[in-house]
Amino acid sequence: MKTLLTTTALVVFLTSSGRVSAHPPTLDPTYGMEAKAQTVAAPTVPLSKWIWSPKMDNETIFARATFSLPQVPHGASLYVTADDGFEVYVNGQKVGASPSSTDNAWANVQRFQVTKLLRAGSNVIAVRAFNAGGWAGLLARLDVDGNELLTTDEQWLVTDRGDLPAEWTQASFDASSWPKATIMAPLGGAPWGKSLVNWPGLNNDAPYMAHLAIAPKSAQAVAGSEQFISAAPFGSGGETQVKVAPAAGTAPVLVVDFGQELAGRLQVWGTEGAAITVTTGESREECDHQEPQLDNNGPFTLQLEGSDPASTPYTAFRYAKLTFSASTPVELTRIICDHKYYPVKYLGTFDCSDPLLTRIWYTGAYTAHLCMQEEIWDAPKRDRGLWIGDMQVTGETINTVFGDKFLMEHSIELIRDRAQSGRPPTELIPPPGFARWPISTGIKETRVFWLASTTRSSLC
Repeated sequence: MKTLLTTTALVVFLTSSGRVSAHPPTLDPTYGMEAKAQTVAAPTVPLSKWIWSPKMDNETIFARATFSLPQVPHGASLYVTADDGFEVYVNGQKVGASPSSTDNAWANVQRFQVTKLLRAGSNVIAVRAFNAGGWAGLLARLDVDGNELLTTDEQWLVTDRGDLPAEWTQASFDASSWPKATIMAPLGGAPWGKSLVNWPGLNNDAPYMAHLAIAPKSAQAVAGSEQFISAAPFGSGGETQVKVAPAAGTAPVLVVDFGQELAGRLQVWGTEGAAITVTTGESREECDHQEPQLDNNGPFTLQLEGSDPASTPYTAFRYAKLTFSASTPVELTRIICDHKYYPVKYLGTFDCSDPLLTRIWYTGAYTAHLCMQEEIWDAPKRDRGLWIGDMQVTGETINTVFGDKFLMEHSIELIRDRAQSGRPPTELIPPPGFARWPISTGIKETRVFWLASTTRSSLC
């Protein structure tokens, strides 16, 4: 067996047809792209805030904010999310609710068009939000004619009384006796962090991350296929034309395949106001799984926005299943995976007389690259977090394949800062119980299973 690990030599690969190729058997769509200088941006001070009542004990709260308009605006959008769920009203009219109250459903901000519900003079936004345990928070923002008019802050009024009259959602209701909201965290702060999707103007990206729009390789109508009256092939940028004309009350279903596992979010353009339910997965079977929020697969409800994309939360997947309404015609104009990646260049290479081992090596390298997000994560799909046990193994792979030190140093600094809990680095006092953790044993065990782990899915 011939093995080559180098940063300078040109490795030649043979394709299945026996022809010579300089491209290794990797699924990484960013292979061959250049790296860039990395920096950490200074934090910004957000205006929006997560609010709640002083208690967080499985309770339901009622929140209100009033505002005045000189005239009816040309356009108004209301953005709302809550941990764990909500119903929102504008001037007494129910606008919508959270599609799910399962884990991490709060990460997908809901957007509602409310122009027709606003009026000149006094207006009110009223939200019933509920907590199913653990941290609780409500986040809302109203944009009028392209400008932020109102957002959740300490001026909102909040009560947890359950005996409110039906008119509590009306602008005429007197809520002056309600206490002001309790601030739980600023936008982007713990415990929710920077995981929100579809919050206006919010860029959760670290300055060292990059994006690549990847179009589906194919699509298949798996239910109600006769209702897809036209379906053009996908262009290089995901452009297409899919028209859905529901008939006989059957909800059409379209499954798109991106050809490889990717870390990012599904983005869809189409008929404004139309709703689509999306599930994702590494396999077709996983897309069909009905357990809510399994490994961040969904289901997610997207409201299409015409010229702007509707997006799922960030996760990792190969397939996406789109379920359409059984009663509303829809036209899609573009579908992509917004692949989010750390721009780094492959420096290490591997070539072997056994093509399977070569593919295993590049699968392991791509697995490590998918885990290179804002920090070195244990997985880009399910846990999506920094864990030192996995990082020891992944870090060695990163060093061998990419020669990158910035992300490892940044991740270790974050681990140190979290362990210190605000204490200066000179006070190296381990937290209670720290000595009981078999840190060295865990690292040795994960090192042993490195080669086996590279044969698994790139997203596990």
